[in-house]
Amino acid sequence: MAISEANIKEWTQQAQETLQRAQALCTGAETLLKSMSYQLTSHLPELFTKCSQTVEGVKRQHEGVGKVIESIRNNVSSILEESQQKKASIEPVMKEFDQVLGQLARTGVPRFLIASPGATDSPKTLKDFISIDSIDRLRTEIDVYGRNTDKIAKLLLEEFVHGIQEPYKIASKNYSRIIKQYDDMTPLQLDLIALGGTGPYESHNLISTILKENASLENELVSILEMLTNHYDQCTQGMQAFNSGISSEFLQVLSNDSVELPEVLRELNTVCEIVHNNEIRASKFLNGQLPILNLILEGSDRQIMMYRSLRSTRIPKIMLLCDACKLIDSLPQHTETISQLSYHYNQFLKVYRTQYLSELHYERYVYPRKFLGKLTDFLNETLHQMQLDEEQRRKNWLVKYGEFIPKELSLPGDQNQPTIVEIITEGLEDIQKESDSAEQELVQFLKLMKASEPAR
Repeated sequence: MAISEANIKEWTQQAQETLQRAQALCTGAETLLKSMSYQLTSHLPELFTKCSQTVEGVKRQHEGVGKVIESIRNNVSSILEESQQKKASIEPVMKEFDQVLGQLARTGVPRFLIASPGATDSPKTLKDFISIDSIDRLRTEIDVYGRNTDKIAKLLLEEFVHGIQEPYKIASKNYSRIIKQYDDMTPLQLDLIALGGTGPYESHNLISTILKENASLENELVSILEMLTNHYDQCTQGMQAFNSGISSEFLQVLSNDSVELPEVLRELNTVCEIVHNNEIRASKFLNGQLPILNLILEGSDRQIMMYRSLRSTRIPKIMLLCDACKLIDSLPQHTETISQLSYHYNQFLKVYRTQYLSELHYERYVYPRKFLGKLTDFLNETLHQMQLDEEQRRKNWLVKYGEFIPKELSLPGDQNQPTIVEIITEGLEDIQKESDSAEQELVQFLKLMKASEPAR
């Protein structure tokens, strides 16, 4: 069969249309291949890397915040425990103090012991001679401290529980969820490692499989497109050179290639369909991975913001509150004051019972009697004998030397001899009274006080 110029023109038209159709198909397929390549080799690995880095940051933040919160927990526990111990420590001190006050209240003070008793004074006790108003003010301060301590302890505990512990508990749950989500992405991590050609799962790696298939499909597309382009060029050359003479072999090749164009186009469609199927596979794979990675990133960002909130506001607040609790603690001073008062009043009671009354009896009665006895002995014996001796000495002197002294001179004699005319004493009034009932009353009260003194 002879090949005419019309045949070549028809083939050229067919080749051009087929080439245009192929170019459109190849452009669409190439777009899908590039998109898959970007998603699988660039976007997905970069997103996973970013996700890994963010999760590592979350781990560091969680560990750091956890250590700080554990330290705060120990500090809060220590403050609360110490506060309760201090409150408990003052109880025995106050109990002892109240016992001392009770003993003072039960220890009477007779009227004869009071320097200036009033005519209408009611019976007094040792408690009447201490500052009850000051003690009441001290008790009020201790009560106020106790109530404030309870309020501060409650505030500190509430601030720790609601401001630190509960948010961190929520953060820990979110942290565990993020870590689990990230750990569940281990297969993807292995797939991405395998992209480098060194992964042990390379042959079973879906990403690598799709990329290898796409590389092969891309080569087929290029090959088919080159073949169709060559065929179109040959048809164009055949039209241009037909009148100049063309070999029958060349024309036969054009004829055969033109017959195969539908088959080539079907093959191209098949390749494009495979590309489209791979795009579906890749999209399905990415749709299963990218949302999870984005979810991990979003959760990690929220987690980091929560840690920053804890670090920037809540943790400093609870730390300042802890420092304030330590600064306002005045109970040790109150405890020391109560202890000193207890000691002082104990000594007051002891001295009153064992020293004061004895000393008072000694100074009022014992010593004045000793003094008066000594004075009496001195007047009746020593001084009287001295006067007698001096009188006799003067007489002897006059007898021996008086006749030799002129009368005009003043002669020694007994008329100027010193004598005691009157003795005035003070402080002996108590023993000079006719009745000794006051002394007996004091002695009896002294015995009573000594009998009431606890055995040591």
